[in-house]
Order: sequence, then structure tokens, then C-alpha cells
Amino acid sequence: MEKNTVTGISRFRDSRRYQAWILAALGVGAVAVTGLLGNPFQLQQWSQWLVFCILAVSFVWVWGHGGIFSFAQVAFFGVGAYSYGIFAINLSGATGETVSAILFGVLAAVVLAVLLGYFLFYGRVADVFVAIATLAVSLVFGTLMTGTADSRFRVGDAVLGGFNGMTGIPPLMVGIPGTEASVSLFGTEFFVVAGIAAVAIALVVALVRDSSFGRIVGAIRENESRAYLLGIPVPFYKVCTFTISAAIAGLAGSLYAAWGNFVDPTVFDLQMATLLAVWVFAGGRASLIGAFVGVFVIQAISDAIATTGTTITPLILGAILIAVVLVIPLGIVPTFMDWGRKLSARRSGETGAGDEPEPGAGGSLKKNIDRLPASIVPEKGMAVAVEGLGISFGGITAVDKVTIDFPTSGVHCLLGPNGAGKSTLFKLLVGLYKAQLGEIRVGGQTVTNTSASWRARNGISIKSQVLSLFPRLSISENLWIAAYAKSGDPRDATAVTEDLLGWLGYDGRRAQARADTIAHGNQQWLDIAMALSQRPQVLLLDEPTAGMGREETALMVSVAQRIGEKIPVIIVEHDMDFVRASGAPVVVLHQGRVLATGTLDQIRQNPEVLNVYLGRA
Repeated sequence: MEKNTVTGISRFRDSRRYQAWILAALGVGAVAVTGLLGNPFQLQQWSQWLVFCILAVSFVWVWGHGGIFSFAQVAFFGVGAYSYGIFAINLSGATGETVSAILFGVLAAVVLAVLLGYFLFYGRVADVFVAIATLAVSLVFGTLMTGTADSRFRVGDAVLGGFNGMTGIPPLMVGIPGTEASVSLFGTEFFVVAGIAAVAIALVVALVRDSSFGRIVGAIRENESRAYLLGIPVPFYKVCTFTISAAIAGLAGSLYAAWGNFVDPTVFDLQMATLLAVWVFAGGRASLIGAFVGVFVIQAISDAIATTGTTITPLILGAILIAVVLVIPLGIVPTFMDWGRKLSARRSGETGAGDEPEPGAGGSLKKNIDRLPASIVPEKGMAVAVEGLGISFGGITAVDKVTIDFPTSGVHCLLGPNGAGKSTLFKLLVGLYKAQLGEIRVGGQTVTNTSASWRARNGISIKSQVLSLFPRLSISENLWIAAYAKSGDPRDATAVTEDLLGWLGYDGRRAQARADTIAHGNQQWLDIAMALSQRPQVLLLDEPTAGMGREETALMVSVAQRIGEKIPVIIVEHDMDFVRASGAPVVVLHQGRVLATGTLDQIRQNPEVLNVYLGRA
């Protein structure tokens, strides 16, 4: 592959960063001009909307990019607002400013997020229960704050106020350096500060989203199981994603309290949580610009309805949400951008990446088959030994006291009818299942009780039976994520990606095609390349030739043999032509047990094997 392929990828990412900075500069300019020309009443209203934009950006980050549908954003928002009020009422007189109160509000939201996130994500709570649990937390906070009406419920001078809310909250005040004086920000000044803060937060999220950390978060959103098998510490990344969103929501809550000089328990209620979802749904769940558009459009509609004196605002907003989901499910901003791209392509006569000929990985691999990319070739393999390995599900024994040894190199095939326990054995080897009996040793080290991510980081790599890609990420992104998960070095990951793209035959725009748009056979090769990008010392391939033609199957034999010169390659396969061509020793499993071992010719003459495959008594 030409050197400019990955360089082009880097330029594409640099272009996105450049665009983010340009949009941020335009946003700040728009805020400044509006602050100069807008009337005070309108600016006061828009200041609140800008605070809501910051809250919406937090939801775009945690849900749109992180894939975590969390109702806790309103809990973080409310905790930030109340914390700001408590700190500012008690200490602003001494400090002469309330910036420290904003920081306290953010810190309070972050502490709550770390505690809640630890239990949710290290406890591996399912996504739907995350949504339920976070909603429950928000409602509990609302109930608790509603019950603080008695004047005894106070923190220092800050009376919580129950349903009536906390009053007398100081506005945003900034100390003047070198003096004891301070300036209170109202009206236009607050609007400008809120606007710049909203634009700055959106810019930071855009840059983080395009960083190495953000790319890993996006991969987890796409396929959490695959990320786990690549050795990525998924719970850690989820807690970090959750905590970042809490910090942003806590900032929004602090500014909200400073804007209104008041906060009440309605910031925690279901209506607020629903409104947040409507803003982001309408604007576009993955669009930072959409967060601003969604807030301003929905709030403008809500206010217009409110002026009529009717009480049907929730019905109207519900109808808008349904219309968006049915008509423009991507949201306003992504839909209009998509229309614009299609119109531009039609006028210029350009074709999309999907219209380019499928590169046919096999063609490129033929040229490079005798030289695996140097960046992915491990120095040596590790021997694998399982002894008395067993696991049962609901009284059914899937793997029954299996004992097998695989040396430090060579191709090895596992055969057996469906349900024989082959894939279950693989899942035991990589740590997806925990063995109930026996022991697994890799490189002489016992790994029976280690996690799947630990095993991936320490040399065991798998291509699963079912394709496991990051479907909505590009081909190059899939390879980069897998390589980065191993090394943690962006430059090394880029070099490995470059080599593998060349090996697979992807260059130019095709490397930027989404993984779910290429042919099934090429998806198989991409899945295998992702496993190889981890420079494994043990490689497990579960039915690697599924969906491949005869030519590509023969090619897979050559690839397996070349890799097997360095490390053990253990393959589950039903294609007898593949097994014969590989010349690999064979282990036959039946009903979870080792039935026979030997060469393919020996296995074909084994009466027990014939009985199993031919159904003879």
C-alpha cells in the first residue's frame, strides 16, 4: 500500500479538528454579536437555553458517542445546582466570587458519577437496567429534596427549602485580580459567559471524541464484546465516559442556579429527563451542533405554546418526538447534512466510497502472502495446555474434562459435529467463560481465573465464530482500535494499521468505508486482521473460512500456515478441504469430550468418529 493511505487518514482527522475549531470560532463570534445587538429580555431567556445546551452536550457525549443511555444527567445537573447554591450562599461573602462554587458543583457531580458508575459498570449492569437505575437515582434525589421543606433542613446558611426550592443564591461573581472587589454578571454579561462556556464545552467534547480515548469509547459503543476481547478495560472507559458527562452536566447545573438565583426539586423530575431526551433526539443524538439546535427549536416551540395559555405542551413535544423518530430518525442536523452531501455529490457527479469496486482482499493477499506484515509478526508463540477442563450449563455438560496440549507453533484443527463443545472450549481459553473444572496454562503460566481482557493483553487473540467488528466504524478505524488496544501507542497503532491495510488491499477512500458495507468474505479477512493486529502469541480462529469461496479458502490455508511457523494457530473448522490442505493434526470433540486425535487420514478411518458423523449405532 502506498504511504499516503494512512497519511490521508491522518489528514482526514486533522481536517475534522480544524473544522471544529472553525465552528467554535464562529460560535463565539455569534455569541458576541448577539450579546451586543439582542434585547435584555431575550438575552435573559437565551442565557437559560445556553445552559440547557451544555446539559444537552453532556447527553450527546454519554449517549450519542458513548452509547450509555443515562437519565442520571438530570441528577448531575440538579446536584451541581444545589451544590453551587450551598457553597455560594455560605462562602461567597468571604471569597468575593462564585467561580469556586461552580467548581464545587462540578466536583459534587463527578463524585456522584464515580460512585454510581463504579457499581453500574464494574457490576456489568445491562444497558436497559442502566437507564432504569439512573432514572431511579434522579427521582430519589427529587423526592429527598422535596422532603426538606422544614427550615431545619439547611447546610450552614443555605436553607434547602423543600418543594419551594432554595432561594437567595448569589449570581455569578468574578473577582477582580489585585483587588478585593468583584463583578456580578447579569443580563448580557451572563449571556456571553454562558455562550462562550457552551461553545468551549462543545469544542472540548469534539476534540476528546476524536482523540485516542474517544475512539476507544466509540468502539465500545459499537461492539462492547469485541472491545473486551481485544483487551480493552471496558468498565474503566465507561466510568470515565460517565464521569466526563457528569462534570459537564454539573457545570450546567451550577450555571443554572447562578442564572436564576434559585433551584428547586423539579430539576430532578421525569419531565426534565424527558425534555433532555427530546432536545437530543430532535437535534441528533450524535451531533454537537444538534444539541444547540434541539434546545433552541424545542424551547422556542414550548415557549410559543405557553403564551397561548394552554397546557398541551407535553402532548406537542411528544408528537414532535414521534415525528422525529419516524421521519428523520437521525435528527435535524444529521439529516440536513446528509441531504446536503447527497445533493453536492449529485451536482458534481461524484460517487461515494460504496460505489467504488470492492477491492477483493484476496487479490492483494496473493501478492503479499509470503510476507506477513513485519509489524504484526510475534517473536515466538506460547504453548497452550488444558487439563481436565470442564463447564456445564443448566445440568448439560458442554466441555467434559478435556485434556489437550498445543505446542509453541503449528496449525491445529478442532473438529466435531455441532454442539460438540468446540466454540465453548474457545470461550474457556479466552476467558469469556470461567472453567468450573480443570486448569488452563499458557506459556507455562496458569491463566484459569484471569479475565478475557487480561488474556488478550497477554498474547491470546481470537477471531470468533460470528463476525465481530465495529460495524459503523471505518475499516481503518477497526484495525487501529485493535492495534491500539494492544500497544496503547497511537503511532504504533497507526503503523500496524498501515501495514494491514496494505496487506488486505485497501487504500485511498476505500480504507474509510464502514466495515458493515464490505462483502462478507472481506469482513472475515478484516476480522482476522484485527486479531493479528494484536501480535498474538496464541491465535484462535473459529470457522475462519465461513462465507469464503474456494480460492479464498486456499488462501486462508496459506495464511494460517505462515502464521503457524511462529505461533500456535488453533482452528475450529468444518471444511474438510481446508483441514486436508493445512496438513494440521486434528482433535475431534464429541459431546464435550475428546473423541480422537491424529492426522486427518487417521481420523477418517477411526470407527468411533465414523459412528458419530454417520449416525451409526
